[in-house]
Amino acid sequence: MANETSESSARTARVQQAAGTTSATPATSAAASSGDATSESKTEKAKAAASDVKSSAKEQALGLKDKALSSARSAATDGKSKAVEKVGGVSKAIQASASKLDEDVGQTYGDFARSAAKSIDDIAAQLDAKDIDELLEDAKAFVRKSPAIAIGIAAALGFAASRVVKSGLDLDDNV
Repeated sequence: MANETSESSARTARVQQAAGTTSATPATSAAASSGDATSESKTEKAKAAASDVKSSAKEQALGLKDKALSSARSAATDGKSKAVEKVGGVSKAIQASASKLDEDVGQTYGDFARSAAKSIDDIAAQLDAKDIDELLEDAKAFVRKSPAIAIGIAAALGFAASRVVKSGLDLDDNV
């Protein structure tokens, strides 16, 4: 019984401290009948203060989330623009080499190069026409449809990225 009273007193003291009120001693709280009403009022103040802190933290978290999403969307849009530009450049390079293929190897191979350049240019146009959300949904659908191919592509890209990084590190060692 004494242990329950001390736990109750400790809880009351924590609530009063959270509410910003002065702590009453357990003896005066238990003895005064008006102390119970005051304790309930202080408890309500503590609950209100906790609720305010919770909603403030929630608003800050949502603000940070929105800021992070905005930054990610901006970076993804910039990356998409650069990718479209690079894919278009590949298409133009293949198109430019088609006439050389006509001369060196024959018209048939030049036509293959022009066809490949047109296909790559179409891919660049499709990429440019879609927004980031559509591209993300397309990627998710592709992974669901062909997970093995998606893993293979991820492995190949990872390998290529590691080779690029490694070659950059090797260049730094030679300097």
